[in-house]
Amino acid sequence: MQSVRALVQRAHAEPQETLKLALALGGAALLARVVAKLYRDAVTRRRHHRLRASRSEAAAETAAATAPPASDAEYAAAHACVSARLQHALANDDTPLQNLNHFIRIADPERYPEYHPRHHPDGYISAAIAENKTTSHLLPYLQHRPGLGMREQGYANFNGMPHVRRAVADFLGHYVAGREVDPESILMTAGCNMAIDSLFFSIANPGEYCLLATPYYAAFKWDLGLKSGVLIHPVPGDAATGFAFDLAAYKRALAEARAMGRVVRAVLLCNPHNPTGTVLTREELQQLADWVRSEPGLHLVSDEIYALSIYGHRLPSDEQVEAEAQQPAVLRAAKRAWGGLRDALLLPSGSDQPAAASPFVSLLSVLDSSSMRSDGARFHVLYAFSKDFGLSGFRCGMVVTENRAVRRGYDQLSQFNGLSTDVAHYFYLLLSDRSALARYVDGMQAGLAAAAAEMGRELRGAGVPFVRGAGGVFLWLDLTAHLDEPTAAAETRLYKAILAECNVNLTPGTAFHSPQPGWFRFIFTASPVATMQVAVRRIAALLADQPRLQRALEKARDA
Repeated sequence: MQSVRALVQRAHAEPQETLKLALALGGAALLARVVAKLYRDAVTRRRHHRLRASRSEAAAETAAATAPPASDAEYAAAHACVSARLQHALANDDTPLQNLNHFIRIADPERYPEYHPRHHPDGYISAAIAENKTTSHLLPYLQHRPGLGMREQGYANFNGMPHVRRAVADFLGHYVAGREVDPESILMTAGCNMAIDSLFFSIANPGEYCLLATPYYAAFKWDLGLKSGVLIHPVPGDAATGFAFDLAAYKRALAEARAMGRVVRAVLLCNPHNPTGTVLTREELQQLADWVRSEPGLHLVSDEIYALSIYGHRLPSDEQVEAEAQQPAVLRAAKRAWGGLRDALLLPSGSDQPAAASPFVSLLSVLDSSSMRSDGARFHVLYAFSKDFGLSGFRCGMVVTENRAVRRGYDQLSQFNGLSTDVAHYFYLLLSDRSALARYVDGMQAGLAAAAAEMGRELRGAGVPFVRGAGGVFLWLDLTAHLDEPTAAAETRLYKAILAECNVNLTPGTAFHSPQPGWFRFIFTASPVATMQVAVRRIAALLADQPRLQRALEKARDA
C-alpha cells in the first residue's frame, strides 16, 4: 500500500485522481489522513508566505518608526509650545533599532508569531531584551499574592516604609554586601532608571561628565542625560583583552577629559558588566576605589543590578568541556536533560561538595561600614530586583549611599519617583521568606550556569567566538569576521540580515558604543534554553552559507 506521504506528494499534481486512489486503497480512514496532511501542508505554506511578507513589512515599519516626525503644521505648532528640554530630547531621540523591531513584533503576535517548536517553527525569537524569563517557577508569591493591609492602601513613605527597608537591608547584607547594611542608607525608587536619574541629579550638574567604560549599556545615555543633563566621556575598552578592567585607561580618560575642559563628576561602573558579562575582582574594585578617593570631588557609582546573576563559578572548566566533547552524543544529551530537570526541581546534585561561593564582590564589601561612613559621601551603589528576580515590570530599584545630603534630598525627589506600596509589600513578603529566598537564589544561579554552558557549547560548535562571561544574562558575540567591511554601517547590515533571514533579534554593538564594529549582545535567558538553541542554530546556518549571507547583506544595503 502506498504511504500517506507518497499519496500527498502525488496529490499536488493530480488531486482528484489521488483522492480516489486513497479511497480505493484504504477506505475512508486513509482518505481522511491524506486530506488532513494536505490541509496541514497548506497551512504551513500560508504561514511561511505570511512570515516572509511580514518581514518585508517589518522593515518598512522600522524605517517609518525611526524617521523624524512629519513637519506638518499641526506638529510644528505642538513642537513650538513645549520646553527647550523636550525639544532637545526629541532632536536626540535615537531609540535603538533592536528595541523598535522587538516592540513592533510583540505588539502584533498575529503578524509576527513568536517561536513555537510545533505551531510556529520559524517564529520570532528575541535575544535583544535583557530579561530573565526562566525563573518564574522559582518565585513563591507570583501565583498567590497575599492581600494588602490598611497601611499599604494609603499614602506612605515613598522611599519605602521602614519595615520594607529593613527587609531589603537584611537581603543586601546577606547576599550582596557580606556585611550589615544600614536601612537608612537605602533610597528606594520606581526602578533602577529612576535611581540613576535621582542620584546623578543630586551629585552632578547639567553639562558635567561621567566616565564610563565601553562597551556600555545603551540606556545609560538616557538615564544620565535625559533629565539630569549629565554626559558620558568614554573609557575605551580593548577587545584584545576581552574588555578587561584597566585602571590606566580610566586615568587616561580623566586626563583627556580635563584637557578638553570637561568637568568629570563621577565614574560609573556596571558590575557584572553589561554587555560582556565580566565581573570585577576585589583587587580591581579596591584599586578603583583608592584612585577615586585620591581625586577630590570625584564620585564612584557601582551599578550592581546583576549582583546575584552570577554563574561563572558553576561553569565547567575548559578541561571538562573538552572531556565532555569526547563523550557519545546520547550520553551528553542525557546528562544535560537530567541536570536541567534537577535544577528546575531544586533537587540535590548528588555531590557531597557544596556549590562554590559566588565570586561577586560588591563595592559595599570593599568599602566596609566604617570606611563608608568616613568616605561614603562619594561612594554609591545601585541595585534593583528587575534582573536577578526576573521582575523588570515591578519597577523596584534603589540607591545605597551614606551621603546624608543625598538622602535628605531624596525625601523630596521621592515624591516623583517613589515606590508603590503594593510593590513594596510584595518584596517585603518575598524577602522575608528566607528559606524560599535561599532556594530561589541557588536555583536561579544553577539555571543560569546550565543555560550559559549550553549556549557556550552551541556557539563553540558553530565556530562563533564570544567573551566568556561570569555574570548577567548575556553573551558578547564576536561576529567581526562576517562584516563585509569594518564599519558601523556594515554591522547594521549584518544585524538586519540576521533579523530578516533568521527572525532572531540581537543587539548590535553600536548600541553599546563598542569600540570595534561587529560585536553583538545575545540574551540567553530571553526564552527557555531550547528556544535560544534554535536561535543560535539559525544564526550559525546563515553565517555558514556564504551565498545566502551575501544576498541578505545586499538586501540590507538596498533597504
